[in-house]
Amino acid sequence: MDVPTNLLGPLQEIFACGIIGYAFATTIYGITVLQTYMYYRRYPHDRRSLKAFVGILWILDTLTTVLMSHALYAFFVLNLGHLEDDVNLPWSFTDLITAMVQCYFAERLWRLSQGNKFLSGAIVILALITLALGIEGTVKVFSNHDLLSDTFQRSLVLGGAVQAAAVLGDVLITGGLCYYFVANKTGTRRINALLDKLMAYAIERGILTATVQTLYLIMSVAYPKKFYFVPFAMLVAKTYVNTLLASLNVRRPLDNGTWREEEPSPIQFSSQTWSPDVAQSSAKPDTSTPSDSATQVALQTIWVGTTADQV
Repeated sequence: MDVPTNLLGPLQEIFACGIIGYAFATTIYGITVLQTYMYYRRYPHDRRSLKAFVGILWILDTLTTVLMSHALYAFFVLNLGHLEDDVNLPWSFTDLITAMVQCYFAERLWRLSQGNKFLSGAIVILALITLALGIEGTVKVFSNHDLLSDTFQRSLVLGGAVQAAAVLGDVLITGGLCYYFVANKTGTRRINALLDKLMAYAIERGILTATVQTLYLIMSVAYPKKFYFVPFAMLVAKTYVNTLLASLNVRRPLDNGTWREEEPSPIQFSSQTWSPDVAQSSAKPDTSTPSDSATQVALQTIWVGTTADQV
């Protein structure tokens, strides 16, 4: 292959960053497949709309992985002799997946806050901004048809607004969850301990997604003539899908090698499990309060709403 000297460096960067990102992305996709299987296996009685939502996310993530694989095949095989003539990014559904997951958590916050439209609405607006700017950026990239052009590199700087909106949305989600977990604390040690664990999980989720988006933003804006952003671009969608699936699957543990089948589905962290029946049987009669009852309802609905087979 005879490649002009001025193109050799950028092409090597594209390939190096692409291979590194692809290795991590496909590994995480394998975890996504496992978590998706675990979800449908553990929670057959979740409402149909939630199961459909999870299925759509998995399909979108799968399509993104397939398109990513095809792009690398095109780089290394189809265009091996004339890479400088046709170097393009693969189509992806990253911004759509990001918006869908953030809207899901906005709805969870709306339930937990008992109807805080301002907070949940702000998250939805930011998610829609992320989606709209992402679509606009995708159109510009594919109308340009050249990753090595100055036009594409300038679009990376403008596209930083997509990651900025996504990061702000993640911060609002994490802050909102933590605030309402603290606000719903009662004098019951069991409920308070569970709320602390839920809050820790929300913080971990927010840190993970915001960190990936922030690194994507920094690499795009600080190094517009480089391709250091590519690995993070490949990881964004998979990070959101996995954090969502983890939040759903954490409700019920694997007990002695078999799935527990009690209903309704409990929320599980470490060795502590909560469900209305368990809480009622284990709590002392004189310690139950209306505040505890309200907290239990919030805990039951925070991630999935109702657990019955409903739309």
